[in-house]
Amino acid sequence: KAVVHFTNVNYGGEGKPPQLGTVSPAMVTACRMDFRREADGEWRIARFSGQPLFVGDDPVTKRMLLKKS
Repeated sequence: KAVVHFTNVNYGGEGKPPQLGTVSPAMVTACRMDFRREADGEWRIARFSGQPLFVGDDPVTKRMLLKKS
């Protein structure tokens, strides 16, 4: 088994990508991935989860990524 913790920083903006000149992140997320080694010797993702640490003022991010289930 293996566990990887990382921070994912997303930047966003309106218009056709790529967006250049963004100055602040749209969202910062603390992520965790758990891996397990299968009988065939291959590593597979057993869990992939994230917890938002910061959400910026971008309305698309707020609407699409934080909508209630």
